[in-house]
Amino acid sequence: KTVSERFRTAPMAIHCIPDDHQTSIQPLGCNSENELSTQGMKQAIDDFNGQIGYPEEAAETLIEWVGGDGGSHESTERVKKVLAPTVLSNRDTHRNKISTPEAWHVKSTAIQTISETHFGPTNGSDPSSLSKIFHLVGLKRPANLKKVDFYPMVHGFKHTWKAMILDCWR
Repeated sequence: KTVSERFRTAPMAIHCIPDDHQTSIQPLGCNSENELSTQGMKQAIDDFNGQIGYPEEAAETLIEWVGGDGGSHESTERVKKVLAPTVLSNRDTHRNKISTPEAWHVKSTAIQTISETHFGPTNGSDPSSLSKIFHLVGLKRPANLKKVDFYPMVHGFKHTWKAMILDCWR
């Protein structure tokens, strides 16, 4: 059996999506709207809905899940807040939209916050600071704590965690 077949059959497969339930991917074209402005975000979402053929009447009975980075999420919520007091339809006010920030952006923000908060000074003596732990593990301290690289930082955090776990057995 191939690796793919092993993970799609018992006992390895936990839950497989039947072939007839798979959805097709529809790539969307770009638009030139300023998605950080309220009007630009409304026009961008309306453009994307037009590209996928989302019928106007569907907004009265269906919920649409939209996502993006933190700025896009904030703009989508602002559109809903600004248009909420109007008597327009769900489609026009975006009341049927649920906006969430994408998981990668949430993780990236968390990594950024942890780095800024817990690294401490470069040559500090605090053994619990990330600067000291990174030095002991043999990793480089990021040059700019306000903009750290995601994957190297996650790699460093994993090493730090392993070191702390091993150290607790002393």
